[in-house]
Amino acid sequence: MSDQPGHFPGASVIAWASRLVPRVRRAAWRREWEAESAYAWQRMHGSGEPNRLQVLRLRMRILTCVIDALWEKKETMTMTGLSNDVRHAVRGLVRYPTFAAIAVLTLALGIGANTAVFTLVDGVLLSPLPFDDADELVAIRHQGREGADQLPMSTGLYGLYRDQATTIEDVALYRSTVVNLVSEGDPQRVPVQVVTPGFFELLGATPVTGRTFIDAEGTLEGERVAILSDGFWESRFGRDPSVLGQSLDVDGRPTTIVGVMPADFGLPDRDARFWMPFRIDPNRAPLAAFGAAGVARLSDGVTLEGLDAELNGLVARLGEHFPEDGSVEFLQSVGLAPIVIPLQQEVVGDVSRTLWILLGTVGLVLLIACANVANLLLVRAEGRQRELALRVAVGAGRTQVLRTFMSESIVLATAGSALGVLIANGALRLTLANVPADIPRVAEIGMDLRVLSFTLVVAVACALFFGLFPLVRYGADDIGTQLRDGAAHGATGRRKNRLRNGLVMTQMALALVLLIGSGLMFRSFQALRAVDPGFDSEGIVTARVSVPTSEIESWEETEAFFRALQDRLAA
Repeated sequence: MSDQPGHFPGASVIAWASRLVPRVRRAAWRREWEAESAYAWQRMHGSGEPNRLQVLRLRMRILTCVIDALWEKKETMTMTGLSNDVRHAVRGLVRYPTFAAIAVLTLALGIGANTAVFTLVDGVLLSPLPFDDADELVAIRHQGREGADQLPMSTGLYGLYRDQATTIEDVALYRSTVVNLVSEGDPQRVPVQVVTPGFFELLGATPVTGRTFIDAEGTLEGERVAILSDGFWESRFGRDPSVLGQSLDVDGRPTTIVGVMPADFGLPDRDARFWMPFRIDPNRAPLAAFGAAGVARLSDGVTLEGLDAELNGLVARLGEHFPEDGSVEFLQSVGLAPIVIPLQQEVVGDVSRTLWILLGTVGLVLLIACANVANLLLVRAEGRQRELALRVAVGAGRTQVLRTFMSESIVLATAGSALGVLIANGALRLTLANVPADIPRVAEIGMDLRVLSFTLVVAVACALFFGLFPLVRYGADDIGTQLRDGAAHGATGRRKNRLRNGLVMTQMALALVLLIGSGLMFRSFQALRAVDPGFDSEGIVTARVSVPTSEIESWEETEAFFRALQDRLAA
């Protein structure tokens, strides 16, 4: 930097610091600092050549311009920034509490319904299964007669896949059943599951106490053992830490407790009270007795297509692996073929379509709510034309006026989403308390960061949606002329009401779609109730009786027992 009177050291610092100043004040701020610094430099030269100490003092003084620039930025943002717009919007809405309450409640109902349904969708469909590397888990089913039959797994095919398939690390069977649990008082029918040893290791699930099943317990001669669910451990044993080794009377036989699973484990049946070993005789494992579901874990780098191809090859060569089994010819005649699908798809089942339709329905409800709020904002904007015209007259720019509308939209959407989360939480609790038994993964449903992020996105989308219409209404460059003309003529006319009429038509169209859909669903429900079952069901009840094999072993004794029971009931 030259030391001539027309220049001064530190001019580049002022030029750089000016970039921190808001554009509306930048030029004036820079002129003030440059003029002051140039004057001080000229005064130093008036009394002779300045020494190094004087130059250092001037440079230090000029460095303070950075602090001044930051302060100028803060002051300007405080006066004209978003925070000021939000405060102004809040004060404006407080002056009209009825309008604000209606708008917020309308949004809260729409956002709350969407949040509640998305929580169900996220917990059931979108969240991965709570197992290690859940994307590697697959379910194995079978089809016959060109897809007309949907079959699970047989113990014979289980042994074949376990011993011969190289594209899977392991495979397991599981089956839901009901047993007689005898304790003090009357016996109870308790839902349980039988699983092959290695089932829990395949899923990567470990018990909170005790162990899982060993291979010897999956044979006919194996010891009778059980692994408790967390709920059964609490309700039956009060979380007694010494529960291991205690005995249960299951179907008249003592069964030793060897472990307890954690509370979040519920595959494949969340109602199962405990698990027992799937007892298989490897020498008499039938091929055609399809009575259990199959689950497997893919080997590293293997795809669903690769596993499917290998299993189809094994099924095509059943005669080689089971040369003496008479069911091989029958299975090949019906075109038996394995079906491999992700385990999550198997667990979710057909409920996915229902949940997606439900989410789309509440999405339409939210669109109706947003259209309603947009109409309210347009009416409010028409009533504020004199106020807005006065702001334009005293110097407010087009951006500031339009930012006023968007600030109100943000405040309404924020308040609506906050209240909507509370409504969704209450609705979710009520739903989970009365959820049907066939809804999977209910224990995993709950609000988390993903759900709150969805709510935030919905709130922003709503603010942009209904905040857009006032911007469109006053989006021309000459906003001052529009406001003055609107204030003078009362803002009447077909052109000015076009947006509101369009929103009303949109609301009616969406409501009509929902009404038609609801009517069709009600009609289908009525038709299902009116279906003739083919017999008179009036006054008829059903009951299921199960006799433990430890009490009655032969078929002749079983037949005699039920005949006697029938005679006693008839009497």
